[in-house]
Amino acid sequence: MRPDRHRAVLAVLVTLALLGWAAPTASAGGPTSVLLVNVTDGRTASAHVSQPRYDQVWRAFDQGLGPVVTEGTPSAEANAEVRATWLIHDVTPWRLDSVYRVGSDLWVLTQTDESGTGTLWDAPERWHHLTGTDATALDDLLGGLGIVGAATSAGSAGPVATSPRVVSPVPASDEGLLADWRLALVAALVGVGLGLLAGRIGAARARRDLDGRLDPLPQ
Repeated sequence: MRPDRHRAVLAVLVTLALLGWAAPTASAGGPTSVLLVNVTDGRTASAHVSQPRYDQVWRAFDQGLGPVVTEGTPSAEANAEVRATWLIHDVTPWRLDSVYRVGSDLWVLTQTDESGTGTLWDAPERWHHLTGTDATALDDLLGGLGIVGAATSAGSAGPVATSPRVVSPVPASDEGLLADWRLALVAALVGVGLGLLAGRIGAARARRDLDGRLDPLPQ
């Protein structure tokens, strides 16, 4: 294989490597999953950021809890019914939402550790009080996930008769998609530039070789 072809192949390989590097870099980082556990009977449910129901759960706990409440919160002896643990890279917990049932009302205790240092239990506590339709909406969502309400069989979870709250899924972040395209474009341009450079180097070398062969013989 001629040297200029070697360089062209190298340029293509570099481009592919850059494209492979660009995609994970744009998508990695940040919350990726949530695990919900009914601590009273062990039923569980989970959602990944790629699934529509992750957006439903996120919006319910992040936007549907209302203002922070500082008075009349449940006593320290109260036991949580459901805990939602939010994970970064599916590994590191960064947020915890504990749901307490008091009569027909729901109380949610939120703790966050966005630094990822693992001190979630020591994070400040923020209480939210859900009543009426707000409490019913969260109950419907948890019931649709099969972690509250009647279980279908011993030790198993299944959806209850009530329908989950319908929430329009949040589309993928425009910034993340834009970053994907930018990185892919940069990688493609780098590859094209390398290919052109390799072609010019090969052409220059070919001309030098030809000039050398055409030099007149010494007298």
